[in-house]
Amino acid sequence: MTVDQGGGALPMLIQRADDRYQWEAPETPVRPSVAARRMWYDSVGHGHVPALRCASDSLGADRLLLGTDVPYEAGDVFVRAVDYIADPRITESEASAILESNATALFGIASPANAATP
Repeated sequence: MTVDQGGGALPMLIQRADDRYQWEAPETPVRPSVAARRMWYDSVGHGHVPALRCASDSLGADRLLLGTDVPYEAGDVFVRAVDYIADPRITESEASAILESNATALFGIASPANAATP
């Protein structure tokens, strides 16, 4: 399952869900944060680095995939939707995962950097 918009409010509510689930739904087999880290999320954050940082910190950079709001974003807004992933507040390894390696892992394809040459 892939969740749009970096998980929406979930990254900000995950601790609350963990704190309350045993009282609200004691039959739940795993903590909500564990279940949330089994899903995939897109990086759509409209260029707002703190939102991407929150999703990465809360859900794991290894669960984020490049996403845009095409065709609703175009021109400079579209460019920002991709470029902000390389912001200095996002580590190089997180950016690389979001932009490439997470998708190759999810879809089971070889990374271009690791693909054998003919």
